[in-house]
Amino acid sequence: MICGIDLGSRNVKVALWEPDSGYKFNRFDTVSFYRNHGTYRDGQLEVDLVALGLGTPEKVVATGYGRQTINLKGAEIIAEIKAHVLGAIEQTGLSEFTLLDLGGQDSKVVLVSRGKWWISKQMINVLPARGVI
Repeated sequence: MICGIDLGSRNVKVALWEPDSGYKFNRFDTVSFYRNHGTYRDGQLEVDLVALGLGTPEKVVATGYGRQTINLKGAEIIAEIKAHVLGAIEQTGLSEFTLLDLGGQDSKVVLVSRGKWWISKQMINVLPARGVI
């Protein structure tokens, strides 16, 4: 099983993938996740995935809002935009496309061509998303 964790500012999202059964998705409130399921030891956050009912993954990859400040023990840490691009390639099978990442803090346009990708444009949102129109 492969485990992807998105350490978000409001939610922690966990995606599990097994070749035989596909994907399973879970979402946890960030504060509750750290308080109830995390232990900080020797400069690293340890998360007991078994206690969460998520099993024991072969590999853990982490990204998101907290990836720069949270050192998740045993995880490969990657940039959120890289996770988005790799996920889009895996899910669609496409090798040529444009990806729009519309986030609460910023927005990015990513061009993907023949297995290579680059950020074409990045814009910081003047008014971050607050649930207000």
